Amino acid sequence: MAKRTSTVLIDDLTGAELGADAVSVTFALEGAAYEIDLAPASAADLREALEPFIGAARRTDRAGRGPRTSSAPSGEQSAARAWLLEQGVDVPPRGRLSAELLERYRAR
Repeated sequence: MAKRTSTVLIDDLTGAELGADAVSVTFALEGAAYEIDLAPASAADLREALEPFIGAARRTDRAGRGPRTSSAPSGEQSAARAWLLEQGVDVPPRGRLSAELLERYRAR
C-alpha cells in the first residue's frame, strides 16, 4: 500500500489556498516577532500598509527580542524605582528597569 502526504499552504489572512508563489513575511512589533504566510498580493498589501511607518522609523537589529534594559548604575536604578513607585507606575520589585522607565525618570 502506498501513501501520499500533501502539505497545503493557506493564506493566513484570507484563508485561500496558496500556490508555489506563497510568501512568508516576518515582522516585529513591540518586541514580538511574527511570521505570516501570504499570497503575493496580500504580502504587497502588508508592505504597502507598513511603508509610511517603516519610512519614518529607525532600523535596529533588535527584532524579536524582549524589552530593552539599561546599564544604568544601581544607585540610579534604586532612585528611579522609588520615584516611579511614588508616581504610581507599576515597576518590578527587583532587576533592571527598562530603558523606557529610566528615560521617564530622567525626564522628570
